[in-house]
Amino acid sequence: MTELNRRLLVTGGAVCAAQVLYAIPAPGLSPFAVGSLGLAPYLAASIVAALIALFRSGRAIPAARVLQTTMLLTVAIALLMSLATASTLNGMIMRIGLGRLPLVYWVLHVGTMTAGALILMLLSHAISVRGIGNGVCILVSAQLVGETFKGLLQAASKGNAFGENPLLLFLLAAGWSVLLVNWMRKRWVVRGPDPESDSATSPARLSVNGIGSLGMIYVFSLLAGFLGPQATFPWDSQVYSSLEWVGGMQLPHFVAFVILSTVVGAFWTAQVYDRQGLPRSLRGAPDRSKHEEQDENAFDRQVWRATSSYVLLSPMVVAILLFAFPRLGVLWLSPMIFLPVVATYLDTAEQWRVHRHMAKSEPTEDQALCEGCGQPVEQDALHCAACGTVFSEGLVCEVHADRPAFARCVLCSLSLCDECDHPQNGRHLCGEHRLHDLVEGWVTVARAGTRLRGEALVAELHDKGIPAAILANDAAPLYGTRALYETRHLVPLAVHPACGGGAVRVLVPAAMWRRVSTRSRLDPGEPEAAAVSAAGST
Repeated sequence: MTELNRRLLVTGGAVCAAQVLYAIPAPGLSPFAVGSLGLAPYLAASIVAALIALFRSGRAIPAARVLQTTMLLTVAIALLMSLATASTLNGMIMRIGLGRLPLVYWVLHVGTMTAGALILMLLSHAISVRGIGNGVCILVSAQLVGETFKGLLQAASKGNAFGENPLLLFLLAAGWSVLLVNWMRKRWVVRGPDPESDSATSPARLSVNGIGSLGMIYVFSLLAGFLGPQATFPWDSQVYSSLEWVGGMQLPHFVAFVILSTVVGAFWTAQVYDRQGLPRSLRGAPDRSKHEEQDENAFDRQVWRATSSYVLLSPMVVAILLFAFPRLGVLWLSPMIFLPVVATYLDTAEQWRVHRHMAKSEPTEDQALCEGCGQPVEQDALHCAACGTVFSEGLVCEVHADRPAFARCVLCSLSLCDECDHPQNGRHLCGEHRLHDLVEGWVTVARAGTRLRGEALVAELHDKGIPAAILANDAAPLYGTRALYETRHLVPLAVHPACGGGAVRVLVPAAMWRRVSTRSRLDPGEPEAAAVSAAGST
């Protein structure tokens, strides 16, 4: 089985395993499932970890520290949420006169649901590291699609699946999907300094919807939160009427939603499109001291001209659909789920294309395919440069001269015996290079803090004649965009970009590894995670 097929199997298997957790009931007569908490504890922990990293922006935080902090916070938050669900169930039991829940049930309930949340977290990491795409985005999107499909089946059982006007419903859903795809793919060019200047930078292409639905999610949750306190007041009181005016699904609610979403969207646009962080992400970034007379607001004006249509129109479209769907008799469909689902699909499809490009093998007439990895090799080759498999006999290990070698390290060509071999995804590595990250026979030479910086590093390698690719599977699609971390490594009140094991990696073919010198910090606290420079060809 090829590595690409294994990655597909891991991704599909993890999604299926998550759906099983959502369906398995918790111990006892609990109405909750093992996976009822979902990824909510992990996402909340990741937001806290990102805030900690923001407060410590002057110091780099190692990847292991971020992962450890996030996992510990996930356990704590999952325990609290499990206790809350057990307490809710205990209150329900007491109200009907059945007494309190026994201590054994509390322990089983809390332990089972906490374990379910941790398993979902591990499944998301498995997809990001051993599958295709970002695990958190894929699992969340799969859960949203599954819940929507369940609602559709329930509506179909009542004989009213597609509401009063199925054609209008289809046109609205299809139009919203097409509009989102267009917004998520549309990019604008940043105009840098004078091209004739010695410090001119290469143009950058930024997404127009970098903020995604981040602002709308918080505003939607805020307005829905008014319905909770409303129940504590008498129905004929002025406070009850005021909360109904804002929280109810009436015209004032949608007006407030559009206004607040636009304001919050403008705020996060200023946060995401970082003027200070942009030069660090560009090739040949200019020295700021040489451009003191340059209009500091020029970039801000470019941002608003490019993104204003999305910031202003997206809340309006969502409000219209939130108003229209229930009145068409469709309660199982929400326009909000389109954003993460469409963004995750586009992002995963792009990464699939990158994986296929790296795994592409088209042998010529003078070449054959390696039985170990399926990559083309010369007919008279002594070993496969892609996986390190040795074809000839009589080769001895360079570390243990009394043992035969059956492979070579794909990075340094050191001959390896069974003891010296450290295989990774079907490729052979020596002890010195065993920690290098290999994907489809390509090796990671740098990790960038932003997608824009990763694209700039790839362009630098291409200029030196070195094939390179960028594999970015950060958590941006979770918010209905692929560009949340385009110019900033961390965004306020958003999850850490490494949530789910995501990263922005720059890769080159293993055979080209010697031509690249790297200086990499695997998890920086700064926007730029690594620097890459091309060495002399060998």
